[in-house]
Amino acid sequence: MVKTQLHKTLLLLLAATAFSSHLGAATVAYWRFEDAGGSPTTNGQTVTTVTDSVGTRTGTAIGTPTYATTPFQNPIPQTGATNLMALNNGADQGVLIPSGGVGNLFGSSFTIEAYIDVTSFGGGNARSIFRSRDSNSFPVSLGLTSQNTPGTSNSLSFALTGNGAATVNYATPLTLNTTYFVAATYDGTNMKLYLDGNLVGSAAYSGFNPTNIKSAIGDDPQFPTGFGASFLGYIDEVRISDAALLPSQFLNAVPEPSSSAMLGLGLLGLGFVVVRRQKKGALVQK
Repeated sequence: MVKTQLHKTLLLLLAATAFSSHLGAATVAYWRFEDAGGSPTTNGQTVTTVTDSVGTRTGTAIGTPTYATTPFQNPIPQTGATNLMALNNGADQGVLIPSGGVGNLFGSSFTIEAYIDVTSFGGGNARSIFRSRDSNSFPVSLGLTSQNTPGTSNSLSFALTGNGAATVNYATPLTLNTTYFVAATYDGTNMKLYLDGNLVGSAAYSGFNPTNIKSAIGDDPQFPTGFGASFLGYIDEVRISDAALLPSQFLNAVPEPSSSAMLGLGLLGLGFVVVRRQKKGALVQK
């Protein structure tokens, strides 16, 4: 009887764990800047390719950015992964992300995350952290507003374009040579912009229509040179997920116990209680 009850408890635990594993968001692409073509990157190394750690979207260099010792968190709080290197990006530099043959980066809901450290605001056009575009518009853009934007110069901006357009701007300028974690989420009806895990802006929008569009990290994918859109500074841990994540799920957040783990502990506790009672009953009968 005791073995039977333990067996049932373990089966319930396994079932609960398997069920919960399907509830989480999936990572669509993740550029960590830790390796290139299977080899570890080193400080000062010129970027030629950037590995997508979860898929086949290997990026190729725009201009001559370099890998650099990361100024950001190590290890990454959410995953525990070692973080040693980052992208050091300059004028007319960035990483071009392939679009053809690998499916769309963005669905009806998504999250973009990245660590950034701005070393210069430059001037002119808005500076790109991550940008997707076609020939005429910017379907997805996460970056910095230009120095010519009244009231929001050199601050975070998240914009979507499709059936109409919407933009979320954070009114407070960022500080140079300061590490930040940024995230932009979209759930099909609402856009949200986060800085260091804190919500700093939101907007209602339901016209996003993702297509197989060009994308780039740290630059404009359509006009990578001479356009003045290059991010100037360090970018790291760029991750795209297929759902609007909660702040507790961001890379910079210490993970909370999962529902499956809590349920598992509860089931195990229940199992031990049942076994204890059965043993006690058996002793009484003797």
